[in-house]
Amino acid sequence: MDKITVVLADDHAILAEGTASILKDYDFIDIVGSVNDGEKALELVIENEPNVLVSDISMPGNSIFDIVQEINNSQL
Repeated sequence: MDKITVVLADDHAILAEGTASILKDYDFIDIVGSVNDGEKALELVIENEPNVLVSDISMPGNSIFDIVQEINNSQL
C-alpha cells in the first residue's frame, strides 16, 4: 500500500506541531513538509504533489483559497 502524503500549512506552530505529532503515529501517512505561510505551502504542493493538504484557512501570504485556485489552474 502506498503511503498517503501530506503537506501541513499553519502559521500557528503549536497547531502544526500537534497535527504532525498525531499523524506521525500512522505508518501509512508520510508528512512531506510543514510550512507556516501560504506561499511556501503552494511551493510544497507543486513540488511534492501530496495526496492531502492540511491548512489553516488564513495565513500570511496566500490564503488556502488562493492555493486551491492555483492548484486547480495548474491541474496538478
